[in-house]
Amino acid sequence: MLTLSNGKVYIGWSIDPPDLSPNNDYIRILPSVSGYREQGTHAVNFTTHYMEVYDQIAEDMLDSFDAHDFVVVIRADEILHASLYSNLVSTGIFNQGYVRPEQNEPEQDRLEQED
Repeated sequence: MLTLSNGKVYIGWSIDPPDLSPNNDYIRILPSVSGYREQGTHAVNFTTHYMEVYDQIAEDMLDSFDAHDFVVVIRADEILHASLYSNLVSTGIFNQGYVRPEQNEPEQDRLEQED
């Protein structure tokens, strides 16, 4: 997930291999989802879901487009934060208040199970 200085958020695939050259000022990604971060809370709101379009392109329903038509070019100095994103982890664990099962059991129940 990339968060830009203007609050825009992109999740997608890097088109080019990473290049740490000081002359490389831009990166290109093929987005799967984009949106923005709320001011104040910084919560992410997804607004554009590209995968539906890519599916239609693959099924020849949008024959005048190619997935590469949706490549986004981003100036490297606009990126505030970059991280791995997993929808499964984000929605299934982080946003659900996940508690490890052994921590959810009362202390006495755990002690009795160990005997």
